[in-house]
Order: sequence, then C-alpha cells, then structure tokens
Amino acid sequence: MFGSASDRFGRRPSYFVFALLKAAGLAMLTVGWSISAAHPALLYAVIFLLGVGEGNWGGIGPLLSELFPTHVRAGALGVIYNFSRGVQFLAPILLTAVAARYTFAEGIALGAVFAAMAGVMVWFLPETRGMVLIAQKHAEEPGSAPDPRAERLRAGEDAAGP
Repeated sequence: MFGSASDRFGRRPSYFVFALLKAAGLAMLTVGWSISAAHPALLYAVIFLLGVGEGNWGGIGPLLSELFPTHVRAGALGVIYNFSRGVQFLAPILLTAVAARYTFAEGIALGAVFAAMAGVMVWFLPETRGMVLIAQKHAEEPGSAPDPRAERLRAGEDAAGP
C-alpha cells in the first residue's frame, strides 16, 4: 500500500501521511483506550489504521538510500540504522520514567509522538522526486562509464556540464 502511494504521490508526502496514521492509531490504542475499547467497531478500525500506518517503514530504505551517493550509501545507511538502534536503547528507560510518573498507556503513547515527529521530519530531507541516478542512466547505455563528477542529475538535464 505504501509503495503504491509513494509511486503516485511521492515518498515524502506518503511517509508523512502514513506516519500520522500510525501516530493516530497509537494514540487511540493507548491514551484513547477507554473510548476504543468501549466500541468494538472503532477498536478494529483503529487497529486497521495502525496497521496501514506501519506501512511507512516499507519505504524508509528507499527514502534514505536516495540521499547518498553510491560509494558511501551502504556505510551511511549502516551508521543511520545502528545509531537509531542505539537511541532505541533509551526507549525503555524513557517509557518507564513516563509510566512511573503518569500511566503505562501514556508511556507507550510516546510512540505516537515519535511517529508524528518522524512524519514531520521527513520534510527536512532533500527532495529526490524526479532524480535519476547517473549509474542507472549509464547502465542503459552500453559501453559508457558513470560520470565521476556527480552522482545524480535531474531527469532530463544535460550531463555534459562544465
């Protein structure tokens, strides 16, 4: 579902919408539990909404991969993924602190806050829509080597430049 939406509307708008769906679903399953639990149809709708929102993680790899030149891509993504895993180490500590002061549901609801933040932060990434990787462009032309001066070009731009 996310793939179709990102192909049609772009990765950033799709990631934003799916992250907000996830945030809404998490909020309704945690701090809005009394309302959701009282209405089974609403509960099922919220669980479905949360499941659809989770689809944004299917696009995080392509979204981030497009931001880095080929020669550093694997290393950059390795650093990003491992740094995020390190930060995730703090999640149980933060959740426990919030749960001790408020409730466990409000601690878990932090996931909704972080999902919404991820949806907003995607707008700070560079736009990659319409970009063509030079390696892909040259792969289509037999016998030509990739241009070492740049990793990507806007679709339709001339590669001859200075």
